Amino acid sequence: MWLTLLIFLAAFLVGAVYSFFDINFFKTVATIIQQEVGASASGWHLVLNIFRQNLEVALMALLGGIIIFGLVPLGITLFNGFILGYVVVLFFRIARLNFFAKLFIVIEIG
Repeated sequence: MWLTLLIFLAAFLVGAVYSFFDINFFKTVATIIQQEVGASASGWHLVLNIFRQNLEVALMALLGGIIIFGLVPLGITLFNGFILGYVVVLFFRIARLNFFAKLFIVIEIG
């Protein structure tokens, strides 16, 4: 458990540092997600599409953890840590709120 947390935090720090060097990365990811989900997707269609994708990733993590000795969950942990580190630092840099309001929003979402 501690090793997983350390791996996640290391990926989080890498994502946080990366956000200072490439601010367009988030725009690229948003464009890819928009193409995957559909720009006009809204309401229940969007909710069901996100649920389906999350279910697929959860099953891949479960089966990948059983079959490939934990490499898939490790990759998912690294990816999630990187993305969260990038987004949190970018949010703190861009949002025009005081520090405690930003911290409350990040804690509430997390």
